[in-house]
Amino acid sequence: MDTLYQQIDTCPDLYAIRQLVFVNSAAYAYTEIRVDQHTALFGRNNLGKTSMLNALKLFLLAEENFKRCDRKFGFRSRTGDFYSTQDSFSYYFPEQNSFILLEAENLYGHFCILLHQGRKEFSYARIVVPCSYDEIRHLFWDFAAECNEGLGAPLETLSLSSIQKALQALDGEALHDSRTIRERLFSHRPLSREEGQFCLLPLKQGGTERELAAWKQLIHLAFDIGANDSRTLPDALATIIEGEKQRKVDELNVDLNQILLDYNQLRQERDELQRIRNAQEDWERFDSCYRQYEVQSREVGQFYVDLKAAISKEQSAIEPLIETAAKEHTSALEALGTAKKGFTDTSDRAKYLEGKQEERERQLKKTEHAVQQISDIQRAHPDLELDELLVRLQQQAARKAQFIADLEDDAKRQNRMEQLNHNLIRDRKARDRVRDQLEHHKPSVLEQLDAQSATVLYSLAQDLAETTPSLDQHIREVMQQFAQLFEVDVDTLVLCGEPIPNITARPYNPEQIWQNHKQNLAKLEREIQEQQAEFDNLRVSISFTQSEQRERLKLEKAELSALSTNIELLKAKDTHLQQYNEAKEALSQLQQQIVETSKDQALYKKQYDETLGREQQTRQSLEGLKTQKQKLTAELDRLALLRINHGVIRGWESRLQASARSMPENALSVLDKQCGEIGNLQGTLRDALQKLLRQQLLGSDGSEAYQMSFDMAHVKGLRQQFERLFSSLEGQRMDYDNRVRAHNKHTSIQMDTLRDAGQQIRGFITEINREFSAYSVSNLEEVQLACDLHPRFQLLLDDLGKINLHGEELHDERLYQRLNDFCSEFFSDAGRNGMVLQMHQLIEKVRYRFRLSGQDQFTENSQSNGTTSMVNSLLLSILLKRLLARDARICLPLVMDEMASIDHQNLQTAVAIAEQHGFVLFGASPDMSAEIVQAVNHYIYLGMFKATERAYSKQRRVVYHGACEELRPLSKRGATVELAETGV
Repeated sequence: MDTLYQQIDTCPDLYAIRQLVFVNSAAYAYTEIRVDQHTALFGRNNLGKTSMLNALKLFLLAEENFKRCDRKFGFRSRTGDFYSTQDSFSYYFPEQNSFILLEAENLYGHFCILLHQGRKEFSYARIVVPCSYDEIRHLFWDFAAECNEGLGAPLETLSLSSIQKALQALDGEALHDSRTIRERLFSHRPLSREEGQFCLLPLKQGGTERELAAWKQLIHLAFDIGANDSRTLPDALATIIEGEKQRKVDELNVDLNQILLDYNQLRQERDELQRIRNAQEDWERFDSCYRQYEVQSREVGQFYVDLKAAISKEQSAIEPLIETAAKEHTSALEALGTAKKGFTDTSDRAKYLEGKQEERERQLKKTEHAVQQISDIQRAHPDLELDELLVRLQQQAARKAQFIADLEDDAKRQNRMEQLNHNLIRDRKARDRVRDQLEHHKPSVLEQLDAQSATVLYSLAQDLAETTPSLDQHIREVMQQFAQLFEVDVDTLVLCGEPIPNITARPYNPEQIWQNHKQNLAKLEREIQEQQAEFDNLRVSISFTQSEQRERLKLEKAELSALSTNIELLKAKDTHLQQYNEAKEALSQLQQQIVETSKDQALYKKQYDETLGREQQTRQSLEGLKTQKQKLTAELDRLALLRINHGVIRGWESRLQASARSMPENALSVLDKQCGEIGNLQGTLRDALQKLLRQQLLGSDGSEAYQMSFDMAHVKGLRQQFERLFSSLEGQRMDYDNRVRAHNKHTSIQMDTLRDAGQQIRGFITEINREFSAYSVSNLEEVQLACDLHPRFQLLLDDLGKINLHGEELHDERLYQRLNDFCSEFFSDAGRNGMVLQMHQLIEKVRYRFRLSGQDQFTENSQSNGTTSMVNSLLLSILLKRLLARDARICLPLVMDEMASIDHQNLQTAVAIAEQHGFVLFGASPDMSAEIVQAVNHYIYLGMFKATERAYSKQRRVVYHGACEELRPLSKRGATVELAETGV
């Protein structure tokens, strides 16, 4: 039998996939796999057999990245779980120098598609080159290197940039976006080499979205010919059916929810129109009442505006008069204030000065008393100067204080008496000596010398003036000679030209010495007398009782206090005299000010009386005008109250102009009565409005109808809304009828679309079965494709036939109730998103019916994997014809994982059917099987070909390429050579 590859070579319009190449991708360091011949891949699990076959989807689908990988490519693990975006991308493109290539052929010759990492996250990009892979394979692996046991070596410089120049030199181009990918890879261009040289799949319409969606479903079927996924065939059939329609708008896209929404809206509008028609009489009653209210309320408003204008005019006229009277009264107040202030100030000043006079008199009296006391003290001691008197008094005070201290302490008293006795003896001796000197005068030493010598010696030792020995001539001369050693310079003694420190030169005056003796004698006698008196008192006090001692202490302390007071008075004599004179002068000046202030007070009193009379007169005039204004203001306030209480006035006030008219005296009462009447009319109007509002004709919730009052501007707005509502009622009815007819037409069309969809599915299945009838599979006499519509949809189609969809009125409510039930059961209860009915949702299940040879009845019992795969292959070939250009054929691998599970006979039949329809069988099995090898002829044991020395990555070590398909010796034993088959 010729291989399918040889058959394909004879077909001029064939589109074939030749081989798949992995470079540092998946589990492979470098691997070339022919995909245009039946092939089996052997090797332990996790060698990437299935992922190698799945990589074809990266070329056959117009995708650019791995995002939402499960929906785009459907890569699954052995357990059936989808691989994630990250896992899938990292597996196929783990590094920058990871590449996957596909060599293909079309009517223009060979070309290659190179996939590599893209710039964006999880993206991959394409480069297409118009040449066979043999021309560029040296760019990805070093085949001549003696490495890895003859398998070659990786290229150290391999990168995208390292191969781009070579690819560009071969007219390679990059496909950057999905639109370019569709145009270049999936558009049938048999008459243009430039446009068609890279066509991988010749779709009839050039790769529209609908075609690509259908192709995607078929790809999934081609990679799952065992049809393990129950939705693969239903989705594929639905996509093919929709894809064959000429226009996108012809696809099934019935929005049942929108039909229900339109119906509910129309039904609500119908009910709303009827409610409005039922309220017609209530509207006419309200409108009549409103018109009557508008006329009467205008009259009341005009009366109010005119009356207010008249009162305001009169009030405006009185304002200038009040202003003038107020100015006059203000002027009078100011004059009164000035006069009152002058009178008050002078009165306050007079009172102040009188109080000041009393203070000054007390001060004068106080200072006068102190001066009198000082004078009395001095008169008591006429022989003493002030300083001497002060010293004497201080001495007396000291002795008095000492005496008091002695009285209070017996020990001190005894010591004091002893001291006084000692002092008396000493002073008496001194007194007798001075007295003797005065009574029996003897010349002193100094009196026996010349005047200059006496002055020098008196300055050096004053006691020489008291010494009276008689000097002989020799001593006198010696002393004078001594004195001549000194010189007197003003008041300083100079010895040998140098002043003697701490010595003052004092001239010796015998008369002055004599006077000093007399004064000293008087002083000694006085002190002796005082000391004797103190001594006697102390001696007497020894015999005092405690009571007598207390009385004596009290007396002595009183005398000491008096002495202290006299001492203080004498010390401050000059101050007391100055204060006395100042107080006397100040009192005199103050008395003069009091006389002058009394004159000013009389003058201001006269002015105050005159201005007070003027102020009273202007105030009475102003109060009269204000009373008149208050009356007008009260009338305006009453008008304002009427305005507040009656909204009708507020409503017309700003819209009416005042006019001159004569007003009755009781104008306010007349207006009040009219407002009451219009209030009653307003109540009637409110009742009519509330009745309308309670019917909720304006779209509100009706709560407004229970308001106790309405602003007339709001009432006017509501009336306008009601007027528009009732005046447009007929037009709304006509518009409603038109939209009902349009809705009925649209609904009928949509229901016909649903019926057509069911017929399209049944017609499509009939066409498929007609083509099935030309083939036989295995021991099957006949194979049919059966399609079950969703039971809810089928029930809906049955019910639609019982309902009249033609008429002018809104369709029967039963139709919409049925549609609503269908949506609830089909979409909501089933967890489907949205309410738009599409073709793939109508197909519940696609199944095969088999009739075995020699039997009349069909059965739906499951067939073997091989039989199922063969039937799926047949279906796939039929469906592909509907997508491809009329004269095009493709060579597409059919993936059969776990090939060992199919028996030998069925596997051979599957290969034959695949060849008959232009497919190649591509399978995988972990263990090598002779039955599989015999059926497919070509096989590869991937586990035998691994890089032992160098690879692009330690994780990717499988190496397989054409150089491996050879016989090589295992060992030599003499002339016998054993050969091993490494892969054919």
